[in-house]
Amino acid sequence: KLGEHAVRILGGELTKLEGTNVQITGQFYTGEVNHTEDHMVNVARIVQEEWQKNNNFSDACALANSYGMNSPYHASAIIGRASMGKTLDVEMYAFSVGDLSFVTAPYEMFDKQGVTIKEGSPFGATFVITCANDAIGYIPDRQGFEINCYEANNGKFLPGMGETLADEYVKMLE
Repeated sequence: KLGEHAVRILGGELTKLEGTNVQITGQFYTGEVNHTEDHMVNVARIVQEEWQKNNNFSDACALANSYGMNSPYHASAIIGRASMGKTLDVEMYAFSVGDLSFVTAPYEMFDKQGVTIKEGSPFGATFVITCANDAIGYIPDRQGFEINCYEANNGKFLPGMGETLADEYVKMLE
């Protein structure tokens, strides 16, 4: 959470430190989500249904574990979190040192989005670090949704979010 700590130290805004050329900025972007298409929510429902049907906690735990969940209670928490709303905050950070910059994304993005960020960056070299500070899932580009790829089918964000976030990162770097 380097970016988070740096932004907190600098007062939560883009600031240039005296005598250096280090700049840091952070923001939250609220994106619309469709949890009904979320793979983990669907799997959690399978676990919960199995538990209710057989009323056997051990079998439900075994099923949950096969899907990477701790227990049927974990499955219930996933379902509960999904029903909390239709938006999700994406924690975004960008920082630079001289002509070198970094952006941290708490999700998996497609290469095209990384290229958009790097090409739009005013810095000599820009590094895009994904699954940083969190792992909220896949955010594919529109083409991923058009070809009905795995990431689009197993993500929770709506088409266009990948391009929107890439553009937001470019603005942050500017």
